[in-house]
Amino acid sequence: MLFSVIVPFLNEEKYIRRCLEALVDQDFGKNEYEIIFVDNGSADGSSAIVSQFSGVRLLREEARGAYKARNRALAEAKGEIIAFTDADCVVVKDWLRQIENGMKDTGASIAMGPVYFPNDNSKALKLFEDYQNAKAEYVMNKSLKKFYYGYTNNMAFKADIFKKLGLFSEGVGSGDTEMVHRCMAKYPGCKVAYLEDVKVEHLEVSGLGVYQKKMYGYGRDSILVNKACGYASLGLKERLEVYRYCCDKHSYSVSDRALSLIVLLMVFFSFECGRLMRKMGM
Repeated sequence: MLFSVIVPFLNEEKYIRRCLEALVDQDFGKNEYEIIFVDNGSADGSSAIVSQFSGVRLLREEARGAYKARNRALAEAKGEIIAFTDADCVVVKDWLRQIENGMKDTGASIAMGPVYFPNDNSKALKLFEDYQNAKAEYVMNKSLKKFYYGYTNNMAFKADIFKKLGLFSEGVGSGDTEMVHRCMAKYPGCKVAYLEDVKVEHLEVSGLGVYQKKMYGYGRDSILVNKACGYASLGLKERLEVYRYCCDKHSYSVSDRALSLIVLLMVFFSFECGRLMRKMGM
């Protein structure tokens, strides 16, 4: 079996059906991939919805934590490649095909792709979406290894990484980023690739405020993962480089460049507040 797709969930009744439909309807051989959903203690109808889909394995992990749930599935996964997404995300129809081709073409052991937000969102959020995807592309393609990070709503690993290095760390906040750095430390030749055609839509992000709250949490987590593996978040110099790269890539007008900069300052403020609160022990 080539792929195991792992999806943890906790009270995702609102989105989980769309996530399941996209995964079941992949343009890929049905015998070449398995789908594993892990209920992390849901109190809504999420599990009942998963149970309606034949061929989808439903596991349970009562100990709370998304990485605990992912590790529960990893212990039973049979695929040569482990692909991760979240229950509030919808993958494109050729998601697995693009992962397979992209990892083969680049020789990558770890791969990530762009994450998009719903089309009916604001211009400000669209500009931030552009920046986030440009950042991942820039960091990976420039091999800025100390800034490498992971995001398991659109990410794939060769399964032998977990066999050799163990499961995700569960106490560092960003177990995906820690695993990337653990792999690079153990195997310096480990290739991490950004694959532009491996696309996911993140349904939950309904406005910039939603992502600002997430960035606050990411800021808090960044302190823990830095201590665990040496990951470094982008400094001002690197953020400006990504900003310029993003503006040029999308041929922004002067007004779009200005609005993008304002949006980024707002979001980075949330991230830095999270970092500060963690440093202060709050």
